[in-house]
Amino acid sequence: MIIEPLRVPLIPDVVALMELGAPYITPRTYSDYWLYSEFQDIMTHPEHRRRGVTRALVDDLRKQAWVWSCRRLYLTSGPGNIAAHKTWETLGFANVRGDRFIDGVSVITDYKGPGKTRAVYELVLER
Repeated sequence: MIIEPLRVPLIPDVVALMELGAPYITPRTYSDYWLYSEFQDIMTHPEHRRRGVTRALVDDLRKQAWVWSCRRLYLTSGPGNIAAHKTWETLGFANVRGDRFIDGVSVITDYKGPGKTRAVYELVLER
């Protein structure tokens, strides 16, 4: 798998890809993509799903986290994104206990700001 830094010419392609993830992923303003040094809004293009792309990405992230001596990986999903919840659990992530449940998934209210409730997942990296 090739993971490369986001470059300005690629932003329109990223925004177009993210629009395919609605309502679970929505593009922010173009300038927002330079404010983060974390992995966010991960999705696989619909034409490439069910081919191991997400598993390969998580495996690469896990390897890099190991190199950096990280002890855990965290990610979030929108409460209604059932496919994502199943994927994260299949890949070994555990749904972190939140303050309530939505459709059987534990969520944290307003986790990413007002009205942005999220299911949080954790993967403990064994040393």
